[in-house]
Amino acid sequence: ANLLARQTNERLAAEVRDLQEGLEMVEEKARLELGMVKPNEIFVQIASYRDPELPRTIAGALAEAAEPERLRFGVCAQYDAETVDDLRPWADDARFRIDAVPHVESQGCCWARSRVGRLYDGEAYTLQIDAHSRFAPGWDKRFIAMLAGIGADRPLITGYPKAYRRRDGQ
Repeated sequence: ANLLARQTNERLAAEVRDLQEGLEMVEEKARLELGMVKPNEIFVQIASYRDPELPRTIAGALAEAAEPERLRFGVCAQYDAETVDDLRPWADDARFRIDAVPHVESQGCCWARSRVGRLYDGEAYTLQIDAHSRFAPGWDKRFIAMLAGIGADRPLITGYPKAYRRRDGQ
């Protein structure tokens, strides 16, 4: 009985420490246990097949967003030896849901996009992009304003993004 009580107390003490360490843990517990989703969250869907631009795309989405804390990412990373560690900077970030698949197991683009779609968690908005995309400043607010301006119950904006050239010449 004492051993069980001690284990329970240790578990509870660990949870209290975790909760004291920051709001991120509280938000994640609320999302997982209570199904709470913040208003205006954007689920960014990315299916990537060995694309070396993926880290730049994610970094750019975060850097150019007016409110990066509203972003949630679902990524199906079909990786090879050169891209296996590309998502390491976000591995412990609660905003990311990563489905890592060896590229030899890939079944195509639509298959990967379907897998990403399963990572959706009730966010108010969803944006499906290529792993090699760039973002304008304040893109998230502009995105939501565009959707609101359509005046439809289930609006859809689609387009083919303009090509870009990296500044380092590649």
